[in-house]
Amino acid sequence: MTEKKDTRKPNRLPRARAKNISAEISPKMESVRGSLMAQYKSCGRDNCRCARGYKHGPFFYHVWYVRGRRHKRYARKADLGRIESGIEALRAQKRKRQEEAAEIKALLRENRETHRRLYAILRLGGITI
Repeated sequence: MTEKKDTRKPNRLPRARAKNISAEISPKMESVRGSLMAQYKSCGRDNCRCARGYKHGPFFYHVWYVRGRRHKRYARKADLGRIESGIEALRAQKRKRQEEAAEIKALLRENRETHRRLYAILRLGGITI
């Protein structure tokens, strides 16, 4: 049997390494949909403090909706900062898009008013378009 020759370019990086390098060059803030929710729970044992009303917790959950259905996943304390920053990043993106949409709407309104004035001037001069 003959051995297969490696035809890859020698300077080509494996995909995993290439992704790590690109993440180091331009770190992206992961945007996360949803919100964080704190919840207190009871364990169900008769002799526990939670049976008297002092529940265990808070336990944090990441909650989000997809097509009207609620999804909930336990969020470890180590992941809370990452999830919060991701949620805030998505909210900042939404705010930026809303500001841009309002700016475009104002420009379109101004453009419409300019066209109305122009057509009014042309009509007064007896020019039809």
